[in-house]
Amino acid sequence: MNLNLVKVEIGQDISGNYNGHYASAAIGIPLYIGSFIAVGSIQYIYNSQKRSEHLYSVSEKEAALTSGALTAYDVDSGTTAVKYRLRFITPLTERFEVITSLSHTRYNNDITSSPIVDKNHQSAITLIASYTF
Repeated sequence: MNLNLVKVEIGQDISGNYNGHYASAAIGIPLYIGSFIAVGSIQYIYNSQKRSEHLYSVSEKEAALTSGALTAYDVDSGTTAVKYRLRFITPLTERFEVITSLSHTRYNNDITSSPIVDKNHQSAITLIASYTF
């Protein structure tokens, strides 16, 4: 079982769609309660200007297609976000486990200024069933 106590990721677009990159670093603290595991973590995420533009910008052409519902917006720098996560890992058998994840992400102003982003945060609940062969 990989709990990723310290995790560093670097990614690059290889499709040629936007040629941007991202980097993230996270730290997590596990708490073991019998066979049950709870992991609290915090993650810092950086998106390059090109990736941010791909994700959050609205071109003049795209804005015109919305009949004024969206205005054009250009991200002119890299963007950041901070994610807080609490995972609960429940092994049911030696090969089968259920993972519940509660997360909350806070976005910086360059992201929240985009007309396609309606709030400065995102919360999510994820339920995963995992079977190891």
